[in-house]
Amino acid sequence: MKLTRIILIATIFTFALNLNAQQEPQEYIKAYMHTEGKIWDNNVCQFRLKEDLELENITIPKNTFFRATTSFTDDRVYVDVKKIEFEEKIYDVNLRILGRDLTPGFLRTNPRKKFVWGYSGEYKFIQTKS
Repeated sequence: MKLTRIILIATIFTFALNLNAQQEPQEYIKAYMHTEGKIWDNNVCQFRLKEDLELENITIPKNTFFRATTSFTDDRVYVDVKKIEFEEKIYDVNLRILGRDLTPGFLRTNPRKKFVWGYSGEYKFIQTKS
């Protein structure tokens, strides 16, 4: 009985530690979609940075253009940026767009349509591991 209680307390403590580790704030990168229009599956769309981006001891200035690739699932549209080119060098960035619900990808309201409408407003990206 005592051993079961100890294991249960240790499990709850480990879960609480994992929960706290997952709740660390993560900075996001703001960008504008360069032109609005239809976004198709497995296509490329162009963005520009809203603010400076700090990476690898270099600052990529705001208004720098970059391209992102799209992929659709039944309920989400994922927009991924693998690399940004700046001053004739290519930097790995691994960014993914966030939806309004702050989860990766944005909501796809009608899965039967072969495209979604992209607006030239502000979008948020988070850095992913790969």
